[in-house]
Amino acid sequence: MTDPAIITPHVTNAAFLHHVLGPLSPGELAWCCHFAVPPEGANERDWAGFAVSDITRVYDYKVNAYFSVAIVSQRRRKSDFIRMACVVLDDSPHDPGASWTLETSQGNYQTGYIIRPAITDEGIASRLQAELSRQGLVKADSSGYSSVRYVRLPAGCNTKVTPPHPHQLIDWMPECVFTLDDLIEKFNLNGEFIKRQPETTGTTLQRTTERRFAEDDSEYVRSIATGDMYHDSLLALSARYIARGFSAHTTIEVLQGLMNAREIHDDRWQSRYNEIPRLVRGAQEKFSPEPQAHGSTPQSIEFENLLSMYSNEPKPIDWVMDGWIAKGTVTTLYGRGGIGKSLLSLQIAAAVTLSQPIFGIKCTGSKVMALFCEDDKDEIHRRIYRMSKAARSFSIADVAPGLSISARAGMDNVLIEADDSDAGVRIAPLFTQLDDHLATNKYDMVILDNIAQMMAVPENKRSVVTQAVNLLTRLAIKHNTAILILGHPAKATDSEFSGSTAWDAAVRTRLLIERDKDNEDILHLRKAKANYSTRDDLEIRFDDGAYILVDQANRSNIKQDQLDNGRAAVLTALAAAKSIGQTITLSRNSPERFLLKFIEVKRTDRHDATDDAIMAAAKQMLSDGIIQEVTGMDSYGRPKKFLEVA
Repeated sequence: MTDPAIITPHVTNAAFLHHVLGPLSPGELAWCCHFAVPPEGANERDWAGFAVSDITRVYDYKVNAYFSVAIVSQRRRKSDFIRMACVVLDDSPHDPGASWTLETSQGNYQTGYIIRPAITDEGIASRLQAELSRQGLVKADSSGYSSVRYVRLPAGCNTKVTPPHPHQLIDWMPECVFTLDDLIEKFNLNGEFIKRQPETTGTTLQRTTERRFAEDDSEYVRSIATGDMYHDSLLALSARYIARGFSAHTTIEVLQGLMNAREIHDDRWQSRYNEIPRLVRGAQEKFSPEPQAHGSTPQSIEFENLLSMYSNEPKPIDWVMDGWIAKGTVTTLYGRGGIGKSLLSLQIAAAVTLSQPIFGIKCTGSKVMALFCEDDKDEIHRRIYRMSKAARSFSIADVAPGLSISARAGMDNVLIEADDSDAGVRIAPLFTQLDDHLATNKYDMVILDNIAQMMAVPENKRSVVTQAVNLLTRLAIKHNTAILILGHPAKATDSEFSGSTAWDAAVRTRLLIERDKDNEDILHLRKAKANYSTRDDLEIRFDDGAYILVDQANRSNIKQDQLDNGRAAVLTALAAAKSIGQTITLSRNSPERFLLKFIEVKRTDRHDATDDAIMAAAKQMLSDGIIQEVTGMDSYGRPKKFLEVA
């Protein structure tokens, strides 16, 4: 038996790892980290560490120094596991039969056991650590670490204690190695559990789900509330929440809420509170049901055949709401809270589902999906019921076959998330669910309400916002659908959106709904940005459960007989234009096609109607669905809008 008071000759970290991990083959990496601050004050970058392909280049340190018990292929995470070379017991009594014993603070030891042959099955490695944790020998599972956990290097210093304690290698017997069976026998572990064969995917998923939701979190929550144990409780809850499918954003908010519920906010509390994002992201790498990294496999660069483009007619834009919302793109709709964005999007959804005009604008489609993050089932029911009653042109029974609505108030609604680091954006489990659902269910349009709930990214960071919107655009293109996402502008009176200008630059169309400056009952729905069509402005108002176009005749005090004459003039002009192959528009920006100019030049019958009566009649006919605006392309490939009889 080695006397703990006798310190063995110095062993360098490089020599230590050479014996413990063994030689590294091409494609194999060891993983280390070191930092001077106490472990509880270390940040994410401190713990991130670095890859080691040449063990001889691992140096000795006078600070906290750690290595991973596993060899990995790319990063220190379970998905990159190659083999586990050792297990290390925490705060264990001195064991003269171990491969090494390291005194990490006065009277406290870590004992290590070199495994030969190394364990190459990550599942077995994780279950071995779980069994050691169950016996109280390691903190691996309770703290979120398992087959790739960090343990201390011999040449280092523990700065967690005062004064800092240099690591002291008490025993060093690298020739003392253990098989898996040796460890099972030595520590009286459940070998059947550790060595069990993998179950089928369905059975594993079922049992994992049952186990995750059967776990009792109350002891961890109590430990946080009383302040008895912050670190291990936060780590355990991070792993559990992520494994249950929570997004990192939601998990961080929940854990911070638990911490804030404690009244005493001392330095220890603040230190643990600050490390929550790091703990959650660590758990996310290891336990998330779906891969979180975005862009790990860049798509190859492909070039277009310009000769083919020259010789073939271009594909027309596939509009679901003509000139306003197109497939394969992301469209944003901004408006102040309570102005009616959700209701307006529901009306658009119903119009697309039924291929009926809305506000005189042609809509095309048959299926729409909408995720409403701020409304429960009852509120959705009330809105669509009132809307169908007000519209009088359809009922819930009409739209039900094609309109799929998810009321998600109070749920985890994050699709895409990021932080202030330069790590880029990450997809959350809900994004993957949405992607999978769209792959098996074709929708003409997807409505996402709203940006704040679903895009958990720093809104002022241009590159992150651009990446996040690009992910949605990729989804729209992949599934040939139109994505309409709702958002709130900033508090400034004249603000049209919130955050970086990338929210404007990254989308092809940005819609805005705002109140009329002179009449609060009138709203303006306009295209604040329109890459593929003209920028238009509609005047609408709320009427008993739904939005309708403002009655231009009443607003202009035009008498009914003049309005009737105006309608006749519009129909006559449309018939004349069609007979000569010309188009007519209500936009004064196209003087050669402007309705009043056409009537003047072609001398079509005005039916004694004034210009105001003709324009008011045309807008009212749009609202009534008698005529509609459609979008086409001129000879230069530019979008143009024109009127036609519905």
